[in-house]
Amino acid sequence: MIKTGFRHFNAGYLFFALAAIGSVMALVLPSITASLERAEESEARITLGSIKTSLEAFHREFRTYTDNLEKIGFSPQESQRFHYYLSASKIPDEIRSLLQESELPFTSKDNYRILAVIKSRDRLKIIICEKEDCRTRKL
Repeated sequence: MIKTGFRHFNAGYLFFALAAIGSVMALVLPSITASLERAEESEARITLGSIKTSLEAFHREFRTYTDNLEKIGFSPQESQRFHYYLSASKIPDEIRSLLQESELPFTSKDNYRILAVIKSRDRLKIIICEKEDCRTRKL
């Protein structure tokens, strides 16, 4: 007879081990989720910085801002999570209805407002960038 050392292993021990793993996951999961949300926001802010730089370069050359991302050389990768807007007319109605008038993107001869929409799970987060600053709001 070969002794394995697992003579008293039963379903109770298995249940205890699963409960311990579940407890650890319950403690760790919220911090992982928060870290992922911060990483998504950072990625969007970096892209917004690139758009702002491109808009400023366009303005130096043509003395106006454009609401066409392609004209400033920006072609975002296809993504289901990140969307960037320079014109209120291009925002889908379901997102536009959640925004205040002061949050709608626009471009003019000497000013602009850019809108980034981050879709994650069941929430939307928007980042609004103007010439001087950016602000974030969860919808």
